[in-house]
Amino acid sequence: MFAPLVRGWKDLFGIKLTPADEAQIENENLRVISAVSLPLGILECILLIVAFVVYVRSLKEHASSLISLASCVAICMAAHLLTRKWISQGVDKKKIRLLTACMYWIFSVWGIAGSVRHYMQGSQMLIFDTVQIGFALLLYVNPIRAGIRVLVSYSAQLFILWTIDRAAGIRIVNYYMLAALIVMGYAIRYLQKIRGLHQKTRIIEKNEDLVFDSTHDSLTGMKNRLALRQDFSDYIGKELYVVMADVDSFKQYNDQYGHDVGDRVLAGIGKLTLELFGYDTVYRYGGDEFLIILRSDRFDNVDELLLVWDREVSSLHIDGLGDGRTLRCSYGVAHGRTRSKEDVRKLLLQADDRMYAMKQSKGRM
Repeated sequence: MFAPLVRGWKDLFGIKLTPADEAQIENENLRVISAVSLPLGILECILLIVAFVVYVRSLKEHASSLISLASCVAICMAAHLLTRKWISQGVDKKKIRLLTACMYWIFSVWGIAGSVRHYMQGSQMLIFDTVQIGFALLLYVNPIRAGIRVLVSYSAQLFILWTIDRAAGIRIVNYYMLAALIVMGYAIRYLQKIRGLHQKTRIIEKNEDLVFDSTHDSLTGMKNRLALRQDFSDYIGKELYVVMADVDSFKQYNDQYGHDVGDRVLAGIGKLTLELFGYDTVYRYGGDEFLIILRSDRFDNVDELLLVWDREVSSLHIDGLGDGRTLRCSYGVAHGRTRSKEDVRKLLLQADDRMYAMKQSKGRM
């Protein structure tokens, strides 16, 4: 029955947060403080006004209560203004963590003062416990830091009560049991938050993998025609060199050496093409056809690059391909400025026609 709890604690101390995860947690704490401080400050302000009206004839007797309420209003309003400013500025996580710690200790001191006053009057000490439970319910704090804070604050209050009447009005075991439950609450919430962050990260990574797989050819690593359609708008309004290329006599490689060797041919040429022209410019258009789209403002030596590419293709060594076989490719180049998607399509057709013209001149279809 204790197995889930044990696994949970192992997960808690075994998980390492990335800096991005820590920043996200602290920013969420900042937003929580901002969201809670304003309504809490307004509520305390209303209580202050009501208390002032009720005790108007005996202000001196209830001065400590009025000062306590006024202090809470001031703290909440200051916290709200500061957090709104920091949210808009995007401050460092260390500053947020420092603010969270300061808020905790300020409210803990405020809660201790109120609870001790009630204790001396023979009332229940609810203010301090409410503060502690409220922080545990609202904020995500590392359980070690939370444990130290809770232990110190509860021990400080106990020390004050001990100086009054040796804490005769409380049971120390129950007192620290409540503190332990609060720390456990911190730990459970923190663990749930970490798990949520990691699950979200895994979902994002899986989605990115799915997007990558859908837009890339697994054999060559090149982008595919779906990626080309998505990239089309990026080529509008640009001066482009469009190169369409395919492998000469590719069907013979498949028929004579098998499709495994044919795949190696495509993978080898694909790797070479990516290395020479860059990842963003190359697509596997279909079968043994490759498409290269180059912007003229980035490539001013396209003809020379194609000659180098053709020479490198012919020197490729493919396992399983006969030593006497030299790989050759045919290609066609179209050049022009585009003003619409239709202009891009026209360049693709021109490059394709010129590629086939080259193949026909070689007699290698």
